[in-house]
Amino acid sequence: MVDSGGPPNPDLKTQLKSALNDSNLSEEGFETSKVIALIDVLLQEGDTASTSTITGAGYSHTFPSRKKLVKRIKTCYQFVIKNKAGKEAMWYVDMKKKGRVSKGKSPFKPDVTIWCSDNDLVALATGEINPQKLYAANRIKVKGNLDKALKVQRIISHEREKILLAGQETYIIMNEKKKHRNLHPPQFLYRNRSPDLV
Repeated sequence: MVDSGGPPNPDLKTQLKSALNDSNLSEEGFETSKVIALIDVLLQEGDTASTSTITGAGYSHTFPSRKKLVKRIKTCYQFVIKNKAGKEAMWYVDMKKKGRVSKGKSPFKPDVTIWCSDNDLVALATGEINPQKLYAANRIKVKGNLDKALKVQRIISHEREKILLAGQETYIIMNEKKKHRNLHPPQFLYRNRSPDLV
């Protein structure tokens, strides 16, 4: 339980820094590393409980556990991300067996492979861009089951809400230069949530 009305959760902050230094998650020169690290930390947080609840002044949000997310999504995603320098890096999100994320190629055949730029992946994760717009502009490519591809939004929206509610400082780590960084996390969440990402 994290109260975002007070100081940032020290455990969450420590875990995030540790994840960002994990060579199995982080790739130098890629902002996507922050997205992956945050997802990893928050999936680990929900590992043992059936639900995860974050509360603060005037609000309380309950999220499904990692086990429940795996049961609902049942999909392995492979991400192929290109940064500004033209370098490619891969991560996979296993929401089919173990509910974990890691850098590199998935050890088993992914159900969905997604190609996009480093900047676009971060913008998608922070809710600043609509995935349909990316697809229409040919800035994101998908191979595999499209219905399952859409389920990746559940992971992104689920973790984004937890990130925003977990403390403003944690959000700033992920999105340091954006104009909304001084907003209280729940205020930013409800002002910018896109219906297609819920």
